[in-house]
Amino acid sequence: MDKNYLLIGISMLIAAFALMLWQGKKAQEQAWEKAQEASNNMDMRTHSNENDNGSIISPMGNLSTDNESPLLYSQDSITETFSGSSNMSASNPSDNSRFSYKQQLPEEIYTLENSFISVDFTNRGGAIKEVGLKKYPAIKGEPMPYIFNANSDIPALSINIVGVGGQVEEYAPIYKLLRQDRESITFSLTLMPGIDLIRNFTITHALKGADPYIIKHSTTFINSTQNVFNIEKLFINVGTAAPAIADPRGFYLNFGYFDNEDVKFINVKKFKGSGFLGFFKRDPVSEIVIKKETFWAAVKNQFFTGILMPNQPGVGIQTRPVAFPQLNNSNHASEGITGSIEFDLNQVAPGSERMIAMSYYVGPKEYKRITQLEHREDLVMQFGFFGFLSKFMLIILIEIEKIVGNYGVAIVLMTIIIRSIMWPLTAKSAQSSKKNAADF
Repeated sequence: MDKNYLLIGISMLIAAFALMLWQGKKAQEQAWEKAQEASNNMDMRTHSNENDNGSIISPMGNLSTDNESPLLYSQDSITETFSGSSNMSASNPSDNSRFSYKQQLPEEIYTLENSFISVDFTNRGGAIKEVGLKKYPAIKGEPMPYIFNANSDIPALSINIVGVGGQVEEYAPIYKLLRQDRESITFSLTLMPGIDLIRNFTITHALKGADPYIIKHSTTFINSTQNVFNIEKLFINVGTAAPAIADPRGFYLNFGYFDNEDVKFINVKKFKGSGFLGFFKRDPVSEIVIKKETFWAAVKNQFFTGILMPNQPGVGIQTRPVAFPQLNNSNHASEGITGSIEFDLNQVAPGSERMIAMSYYVGPKEYKRITQLEHREDLVMQFGFFGFLSKFMLIILIEIEKIVGNYGVAIVLMTIIIRSIMWPLTAKSAQSSKKNAADF
């Protein structure tokens, strides 16, 4: 009888997991439909704000602290209190040599695309404004794709620079387009006489694995002067994940990072503070900064993710919530989450250059694609304690769905297959039970 109970329990677990996948698929379709409506409303508000004041939006917002929303640091986090003023210079600079980024020039958009993604680049920050996922419509049956980083004030892969004094430069200057072809685009910016910043982005037209969703990127500082150019720290933004309509509590809305041993996730609710029956209460925080070797970092919602994978590990992460306009006439503003990887560049010697390179995956949380990346990026799936069983069943379900083209039918067939595989054990257990009953 114990074996029967075990088999029944396993069968119920399989059925519950299959039902969860089916419900998730239906919720995803509803989320895409509502996301498009929300996106259109937010677009109207964004254009209205630009027409009213013509200002250029800072890519990272103010990182300075206040009494109501302090920064939250880990035990080994950086100790500077960040402000919004610039302090980036070559050796022995005069105050007049410091550059200003507040240029009142129009935004220009450039596009690269392949069969899977359409990437819009902005000259404001020389970074990624948004990414359209062609295989995933915002509304089922319509041509409009789901947009990652849509309506965010923060371009993905935008940069913040910390100068010698430990101050953060809120960084969205107007870049110049150097060149663009079918697969790549390059921007340039003169920071000050003799100091240039070059940003290059490349996509591929490959069709297999994770490659179609990967954007290659490099940022290069060129020092043509006779002085040492000091850059204490550099932050590169991972993108902004918006809440999914199917996940109103934000359970899947996380920023995560991998230190080559373990992955840590910071949920958007972490910033609100919390407690349990009056105990273990935490105050709200505006930002979390952690000093930790970082092999990759990601922002994600229930269905999609952006994963930034530097060629050389970063030295820490920074993450914070992002407020979005009110959606669906709700009484509260929805929140997304964004974050950055921190790099130490130190100095650029006279007549030399420093480059950091990375890959950026922007796409669906498809397990088979993400597993082909190099540093256990599949951990972004957050399978949990029963991960081994979840992965096995997910792979079976995906393969069956490819054949039948319907998740509901795939779940039924998967259940039949698993029950067939377990039938010899079930039959043997039944025979044993009958024999025991006959003995009594």
